[in-house]
Formats: sequence, structure tokens, C-alpha cells
Amino acid sequence: MELGKSSWQLRWARRVTMLSKHLRSGMTVLELGCGAGYFTRELARSGADIVAIDVSPELLEIARSNCSAPNVRYEIQNAYELSYPECWL
Repeated sequence: MELGKSSWQLRWARRVTMLSKHLRSGMTVLELGCGAGYFTRELARSGADIVAIDVSPELLEIARSNCSAPNVRYEIQNAYELSYPECWL
């Protein structure tokens, strides 16, 4: 283990790296259950357009304060009842 890093920090960094290397400007990404937006902030750095959804209005407000990048849009949605047409997914 890297000195000074906990196991959750290492897992977090691996996940960010794994997902981010597949993203680029011009792509649109749907993030289900964005929570407080910590992962959203990392995904936004790729330049892709991020649609971050969560069922909690309170968490979406926190997410907006954590990441207000111009390529991120937040929506209150239930992942089990998305309002997007199937062809978009």
C-alpha cells in the first residue's frame, strides 16, 4: 500500500483512473446516484458532458456546491424510472 494512503483512497483513485481514461470531450455520460458529487467532479475533468442524477434534492445541492463545472448538469431522477428514452441509454 502507498505510504499515507488508506485502502479506500487507493480504491477511489483506481476507480477514477479506470473510468476517466475512457471519457473524452464530446461524450455524454449519465452518472446514476451522484450523491454529494465527489465522483462527478473527477468525471467532469475528462471534458465529457456529465448528467448526474440522484433522488435526493439535498444531496444534489451539495453536489452542485462541490462541482459547478459547465459540462455538468444535475437532475432529480430515480434510476429505476428514468425519463430518458431507451435509445439514449
